[in-house]
Amino acid sequence: MKRFDLYIGHNYDNGASTWAPETVLEEIATWARCSGIQGFTLTSAEGYWKGQPEHTTIVTLFSFGLNESPELQVKAFAAGIREALRQECVLVVSSPVQTALVTP
Repeated sequence: MKRFDLYIGHNYDNGASTWAPETVLEEIATWARCSGIQGFTLTSAEGYWKGQPEHTTIVTLFSFGLNESPELQVKAFAAGIREALRQECVLVVSSPVQTALVTP
């Protein structure tokens, strides 16, 4: 099982402009659907890129429920968001984890 965290900044045009949080959330939801990703958690954060502060959204998801190549699926998701939000890059962090789903 893997955990993926995507770090998505809200600034674009070299920091001259900033996306509204609602726009970022809409793009994440759209690209998740397009990429076949059905579950994720969003965390608001304050990040720094090239020494400048910016609002950041962290998308956390796990490899269960993803296709046979979760790394490729997550990278396609990140690439779609990067292009849609005009980001220089989107950081993707992958970590092995142990999980348990607690169900009735």
